[in-house]
Amino acid sequence: MISVFYVDAHNTVVFAAQELRRYLRMMMPKAGEIPVSYAPTAKSGIRVGLMSSFGLEASDVADGELDEILYASVADGNGVISGNNPRAVLLSEHGKKKSFALKLPRRLRSQKTFCGACLPD
Repeated sequence: MISVFYVDAHNTVVFAAQELRRYLRMMMPKAGEIPVSYAPTAKSGIRVGLMSSFGLEASDVADGELDEILYASVADGNGVISGNNPRAVLLSEHGKKKSFALKLPRRLRSQKTFCGACLPD
């Protein structure tokens, strides 16, 4: 079972986690409910939050509020989706959703039908 955890309580980060769950449910309708919860110490599942919460380096930007660093690494229902600020977290989540859709055959994408081939049940 896949779980989504947000590790920062910022409204934008929470929204990104909820949007990810909504998309995963469309991709895998037989997977049932995908829980989303606040878990700052989560070590498994898909974790969504700021790069600083995961110990990821974000010093390459001149202005952390205006510049974005996106980070997304998800495999087998586990991984991290993050950014250097809340807006970057949302952009990273959106980019990961697009990469899931690109793995679907064109016929399925055009019919708005999703499959769970990208992630395990």
